[in-house]
Amino acid sequence: MNRFIYPIFFLVLFAACGSNNKTASDKTVFRYNEPGGVSSLDPAFARNLENIWVVNQLYDGLVSLDAKMQVQPQVAKSWELDSSKTSYTFTLKKEVFFHDNPCFKEGKGRAVVADDVVYTLERLVDSKLASAGRWILDGIQRREDGSLDVSAINDTTLTIKLKQPVPQFLSLLAMQYCGLVPKEAIAMYGDDFRANPVGCGPFKFFIWEEGNKLILHKNERYYMQDSPQAKLPYLDAVAVSFIKDQSAALMGMQSGEFDFMSGLDAASKHRVLTPNGELTNEFSSSFKAIKTPFLKTDYLGVRIGLDALLDEQKVRKALSMAINREDLVKFVLNGLGKPASSGFVPEVLWKDAAPAHENFQYNPTKAKALLSEVPGLAGSKIVISTTSGAIEVCEYVQRQWNAIGINVEVEILPSSHHREQCSAGNLALFRKSWIADYPDPENFLSLFYGPMQVPAGPNYFFYQNAEYDKLYEHSMLAKGDEREALLLEMQETINEDMPLIPLFYDEVFQLCHKRVENLQTDAMNVLDLSRVRITPTLTQPK
Repeated sequence: MNRFIYPIFFLVLFAACGSNNKTASDKTVFRYNEPGGVSSLDPAFARNLENIWVVNQLYDGLVSLDAKMQVQPQVAKSWELDSSKTSYTFTLKKEVFFHDNPCFKEGKGRAVVADDVVYTLERLVDSKLASAGRWILDGIQRREDGSLDVSAINDTTLTIKLKQPVPQFLSLLAMQYCGLVPKEAIAMYGDDFRANPVGCGPFKFFIWEEGNKLILHKNERYYMQDSPQAKLPYLDAVAVSFIKDQSAALMGMQSGEFDFMSGLDAASKHRVLTPNGELTNEFSSSFKAIKTPFLKTDYLGVRIGLDALLDEQKVRKALSMAINREDLVKFVLNGLGKPASSGFVPEVLWKDAAPAHENFQYNPTKAKALLSEVPGLAGSKIVISTTSGAIEVCEYVQRQWNAIGINVEVEILPSSHHREQCSAGNLALFRKSWIADYPDPENFLSLFYGPMQVPAGPNYFFYQNAEYDKLYEHSMLAKGDEREALLLEMQETINEDMPLIPLFYDEVFQLCHKRVENLQTDAMNVLDLSRVRITPTLTQPK
């Protein structure tokens, strides 16, 4: 394990970071490990959580999501939507500044203006950039020259015009892809902007040694505050390490090297958590567990039309009823998650609780009865294709299906190969998960829309249902309770047709040292450090 040598580390960490009178020993640093690494500090490439977490500290956008998944102002002071629901007018705050950087005159960050929003959004859809996030702006109207219909009226006012009403548009703008960037920085750094970020977020870039460490410093000119006497952020710095071995990182947590870690690998979860999801005695004295529903559903997907046995709806229902999801969550996941009892969409996304569905209730007797109605079942074999990270879950399902007389094989594929095979439609039954890009049931239900069939979209199931497609298209134009009812009807259709077998709704799990205060998480699992404090008497590692 590559450990920091702390006296040297603190000198490096706070070099050139001295706009106040604190000494290095008085500084508060939030330290975490990112085993997956970071590939870019450019918000246009904030596709995975590893990049998103750092980008979220460096950049702010027009709006953001709070812990309850509600849209809140960020750089935008306010906004209005016209009666047609297709034209937004945003008013910007005046006190927002980009970080100091050599790309600006005399190195001093200038004020953020409406033209920066126009530039950021146009850059995101630029084909030369090849950003993974360009799709989130598909709903914006295009002009004759192909540019987005986004206009800066003056420095603090801009308009965005949509092709048609998009109910989730503000949630899309809250994605980290839309972090505001200055054109001066892109002009100076070009492709190297990925390692020379300039934003207007709570922290500013200091150093990045790829694969080793990443350090951010407090943005002293940050515009957000809890009160006139409490400017944000409270932390002086953020330090990220990149140790791939999760067991070694957990040791670092225990030794005081890190303040926080997210998620647990299979080797650690039984050590850290009891079957009920509580911290074991080994960890409860120094750490606290933060858990919240995650917009992520783990499931077994069926490639319709590839396997005659799985094409039988009764077989899919029987397989689903043969899984004891309660025990799966308790004994395999150590209480991290909730049984998928109502359908593919996580329960937290519904305005009112979605009802439990019979097809997802444990009933091995009925499962056997359904299978008895299917001719030619004897001697058949089902193959579950998965990756190494989900072996325990799939082996549990294998035992459950063996118990009702099904011959099951678990096939383990490398992650990249598994992904390619799913996209090509070559896997009859595959274990996957879906993580929402934005907090709306539509993000889950769009997977079953006919035109979204791969490679055009994530319909890996090759599911086709003309009535479902009509409901989906209607829901995109509806609003309020009418839209919720349409989305629920869509989920009910999927629950009956069963192109997939939902297993569980995942939970965000974070292990945090008790010296850390105000760390909150949300169902998108976005790390927000703007209001985090560290108790001074507990900051020094052991």
